[in-house]
Amino acid sequence: MVVQHGPSRLRPRGATCVDYVSFARLVELVRQARVVVSHGGVGSILVALINDKHPLVVPRLARLGEVVDDHQLELSRKLDEAGLVTLVEDVGRLPELVDPTLSRSSGSNGDSASALVDDLRGYLATTLAEHRRNGSGALLRSRHR
Repeated sequence: MVVQHGPSRLRPRGATCVDYVSFARLVELVRQARVVVSHGGVGSILVALINDKHPLVVPRLARLGEVVDDHQLELSRKLDEAGLVTLVEDVGRLPELVDPTLSRSSGSNGDSASALVDDLRGYLATTLAEHRRNGSGALLRSRHR
């Protein structure tokens, strides 16, 4: 698992964590990925689709202070309806979507799935708290060079 975490200090266990990657490296990672999980930005979704991936899309939401409106949610819903992406509105479903063989009731795999969800929730909560503390305009900024 590779996580591009931006300014957040949280690092999910067992992941290769990077601040940012170049666009070329992002494309390389997407091509190598078994599963792509992304926010609902047009560019990120297009990178996945162009590289024959069906991304799991977790849109940034206005109610969480991540974006100014719900344009990512609206786009993600349309693309989900068209069968181009899988919209994930409940992040608790991520483990089963990433690996359908995972089950919360199946021993250690369930523990791993729950740990991943806990890490992702912690990551999002920490990032949002940092954003609110700093009063910055955008929660995460994309850096394409």
